Parts: sequence; C-alpha cells; structure tokens
Amino acid sequence: MLNYFNYRDFNKINALLIRNLEKIPKDVDLIVGIPRSGLIISTLIAEYRNLPHTDLYSFVNYIDNYKLSNGSKAPGTDVKNAKHILLVDDAMGVGAAMKTALNLIKQKRLENIKITSFVVFVEPKSIQIPNIYCEVLRDQFLPWSVLKRGTPDSCCDIDGVLTEDVPKEFDDDGQKYKDFLKNQKPKFIPVRKIHTLVTGRLEKYKTITEDWLKRHNIQYDNLIMCPCNNNVERAKLDMGKFKADVFKKSGLPLFIESDYKEASKIKELNPDKCVYCMKIADYL
Repeated sequence: MLNYFNYRDFNKINALLIRNLEKIPKDVDLIVGIPRSGLIISTLIAEYRNLPHTDLYSFVNYIDNYKLSNGSKAPGTDVKNAKHILLVDDAMGVGAAMKTALNLIKQKRLENIKITSFVVFVEPKSIQIPNIYCEVLRDQFLPWSVLKRGTPDSCCDIDGVLTEDVPKEFDDDGQKYKDFLKNQKPKFIPVRKIHTLVTGRLEKYKTITEDWLKRHNIQYDNLIMCPCNNNVERAKLDMGKFKADVFKKSGLPLFIESDYKEASKIKELNPDKCVYCMKIADYL
C-alpha cells in the first residue's frame, strides 16, 4: 500500500524545481522529457531555463522543430545538433523508465551526445541512478497519481470527481435529474478499479448510476448511495459526516472528495487518514 502522506502538490514540486535549477549544467542545450508525466517537469525546466524542449521519441527519431518548441519566446528545437541533453522524468522507483530511455538513446543516437539525467523525486534505494534529483522520497504520491494509483485504496466521490457536478436547475429529484444523470459527461476515468464509491445520490438512482459507470468502463468494488428517500431528507443529512462514517468503517487510507466543506468534515472525523479534495487539488 502506498504512503499517501508522502503527497507533493504542484506548489511543492515547482518550489523544488526552482531550488534545484542551479544543479543543471550550464552547457545543456536541449531538454528531453520522458513521456508522459516526465513531460510535465521537462516543460517547466525548459520554460525556466529558456531552452529547446522535446520528448524522448522525437529526439531519438531526429524530429526537428517539434511542436513542443512552439511559442513566441521559445527557442527552436534543433534536435540533430544537440550536444548535451537533460533527460527528465518526474519520479524514480527502481529506475526502469530512465534506464529504458538511456538504452533507447544509445541504440538510436550513435554520435557523441552527453546525457545528464534529472528526476524530481527518487526512492532511497535508487539515489545512485540519476545525475540530479531534488528530493529523496519513498512512495511518491503526486497530483497526477491520485486517480491513477490511489483508487484501489480509496473511497471516492462521484459527482465532481468522476463526472461534472449536477447543476442546481437539474437537481429536481425528478425526470430532469434522471436525464441528466444518464447523459453526464465523464470528468476523470480512473485506470484502476476503485475500492468504494460513496455518493450523495439517493438510493433510488443506483441503477442509473451503475449503468453510467458500466458505460464508461469505470470499475469498482462497492457503491454506497445516500440512505435518504428524497431531496428534503437529504438536505437535513450531514453529508460530510455520512461519508466520514463510511470512510472510517472502510479501513481505507484515502478519500477522494469533490466538495471542500464535505472533505473538511471527512478529515475532521478521520484525522489519521488522507483526504484529497478535487476542488482545490490538494490534501486537507
């Protein structure tokens, strides 16, 4: 199980990058990001250092003037003439992605190219692999990992997380509401099965909800609906406490919630667990 307390938000990641920019050799002339999340970091470095930028596969296949270099102030990407590249990824576990990238460059780029490897977070066991790292952190949990790595260990809200929020004008507890639920647009589609979905939707809308989840191939083990019979009853229910109680009984370490007020209540009643609020894209 991941250590969900080892979370680093965008502000922390950005601060780490800025503090470690001086470690990048001055003669680096091209930033190369390892897809996919490595490109988030490589883009920021390229912007801060005002250097040409491309992705790993464009680099090894000699694709010049790649779109990543576009922009009024961005220098053009001269892939063929690069002498010293900064090979960038966001985090390193055992170093498999970085080793694969280095091998690919050696196989396809036979000329003498200097490579400096850079990661933001590195596991203690792998600190000898990258040339530059910003922080040693076990079980890194990053903003783009929440709905990719966290769902098997989480209770997860539906509206505002997996789907768009229900506008007030559609929340009539009638046909208008049913039609909206049937045709909701997905917001995030998790790549792993969610352990427990916890929603403020009434129990009578469970079939519609199950059909929508199935149609969008969202997998889950449990679906817990609001126990109220109608909107009047639901308005009297402390939804945050309801979700907090489910969370406590679940034994799970993480709750992914959309509403800040409810997320705050869930955290208040589960102080030793992690609550991630999608509205602020951060932990409470």
